[in-house]
Amino acid sequence: MNANHGLFSLAYGCAALASGLTREAGLPILVVFGGMTVVTLVLMPLLWRAPSPEMMPEEGASVTLPLWPVALCGIVVMIAFLSEATVESWSALHIERTLGGGAAQGALGPALLGITMTLGRFGGQALAERLSETAVIRVAALVSAFGAAIAAMAPVPMVAYLGFAITGLGISVIGPMGLALAGRMVAPHQRSQAIARVAVIAFCAFLIAPVLMGGLSEVFGLRLAFGAVAALLLMILPPVLALRRRARALAAVPA
Repeated sequence: MNANHGLFSLAYGCAALASGLTREAGLPILVVFGGMTVVTLVLMPLLWRAPSPEMMPEEGASVTLPLWPVALCGIVVMIAFLSEATVESWSALHIERTLGGGAAQGALGPALLGITMTLGRFGGQALAERLSETAVIRVAALVSAFGAAIAAMAPVPMVAYLGFAITGLGISVIGPMGLALAGRMVAPHQRSQAIARVAVIAFCAFLIAPVLMGGLSEVFGLRLAFGAVAALLLMILPPVLALRRRARALAAVPA
């Protein structure tokens, strides 16, 4: 999960840098979008992959998916995706409008987020082999909230860059590990179904984030909006603690 999401973050960081450079150079949007169309068509053959056979339930195994672990994992991943989408979309505006930066300076905000999230997610893949998902998510929530608070209070773009970088490192592992945790909360034959339902809950964040940030920034400004992101990230802690208790209970059950 972490490695797959890391590649997404790498692509996002590269795209942010490319968009900033093309804006600074004044290239027509038709040229930029046309170039991305060519890149997309070249990469499309990589999307083909043969499906793996589904794991079949054992005889007498439960077919009912437990509701509340899936819902809690969905909340955790949704908050992570909401915060990620917020910083991706609004960090450049915060640097340009609140802190007076130019287009290239603004592009560095989401670019730094993408780079640090790439590093964090590939590093998170190694952490996942040594530490529990709940432990990593708790620390990551605190780190990312701290970074969002720094970005909210930043007096100059350089301080905002530091905040976005810390946010990226922290938030990078929450979504992928939340999805992986959902798979651990259920029986092996239920993992695909559980992860799919968590993903449905989580991707609602990309509908909520523009409305939430747009409303907050319109009324209170972007500083308070990023402060709200920091507070939101701390709300991950209660559901993760509940999931940790379930994980311990499952580990205590004999195989």
